[in-house]
Amino acid sequence: MKSWEDYLIPGTNILKNKLGIINQEELTKKEAEIVIEKLTALIYVGGMNGNFDAKHLCAIHHFLFSDLYDFAGIYREVQIYKITSFLSPEKIPLELDKLLEFAKQKEVNTNSLYEIASFLADFYYELIRIHPFREGNGRTIREFLREFTSYKFPDYQLDLSKIDKKNFLIGVVDHDTYPSLLIYEIYNALTKVSKKALSK
Repeated sequence: MKSWEDYLIPGTNILKNKLGIINQEELTKKEAEIVIEKLTALIYVGGMNGNFDAKHLCAIHHFLFSDLYDFAGIYREVQIYKITSFLSPEKIPLELDKLLEFAKQKEVNTNSLYEIASFLADFYYELIRIHPFREGNGRTIREFLREFTSYKFPDYQLDLSKIDKKNFLIGVVDHDTYPSLLIYEIYNALTKVSKKALSK
């Protein structure tokens, strides 16, 4: 099991990175540039191939962050607390497998856009609560959710550009206070796929 410091450049709070960057502002900027480019590529090719299991989620994380971090695609080995406490690392493999299998098997009324949005909101919240990786959970999980939406509900696609990231954060952190916020954002981001697109 790793310690918190094992992920950091000695004497700093900056993540060890393959680019040798020792300035947090520079690292944040470079990380954003790389990840946005890769997310755009995933949208262009239709997503990452996979079975919507833990291996699939890890593959997305690895693709997005492997140019930056050695831990890309690997579960975190430390406890993380960001405003709220996330699942302890030893519980991640079992709980993640259970959640992903449940989501694939869960029957949802596809005639109700609200029920689809509610299901996806709950799924997103639980994935974030597990927080499998040391860094990059939000971006990885949102991309996984985008791909999963097209798999589970082929008549719809999730347009992440329509989602307010600030509201998404509030919807997770203050979930008990604003239980419908994630549903609202996802509902507005769900778009019907044209019959022409489905026939391709």
